[in-house]
Amino acid sequence: MGKTHPVELRQRAVDFVEEGHSHRSAAAQFSVSIKFVNDMVKLKRETGSLAPRLQGNGGGHGNLCAVRGWLKTRMTEEHDLTLDDLDVAQHPGRPAEPRNYLPLDLRSHQPAARMARSLDASTNHLRLRRR
Repeated sequence: MGKTHPVELRQRAVDFVEEGHSHRSAAAQFSVSIKFVNDMVKLKRETGSLAPRLQGNGGGHGNLCAVRGWLKTRMTEEHDLTLDDLDVAQHPGRPAEPRNYLPLDLRSHQPAARMARSLDASTNHLRLRRR
């Protein structure tokens, strides 16, 4: 995410518009986009302040939210746990199934879109090769 513009610049742009100038002339005057000026005028109208709004999605609602404390405790106790270890610990009594790992050729530095995918029948691993 980008950095927010300083509050002083925001205030100067809004004051310029409130003096009767257009949003376009304010954008040209302060070397910002017209959308920035529009957003600042709207923010001032809605909240009465030009303080930046919080960025991001707020967190606390992902797939791991329900087990975050348990996961943090397990990882502090044992630093080298794998996903398989965590799966077995979370579901005791269920047989452990090894995951299909994706072997990567780290030397190629090729994006996945440029790589052809094929399934190796002997190991059941997904293999990537250059096209």
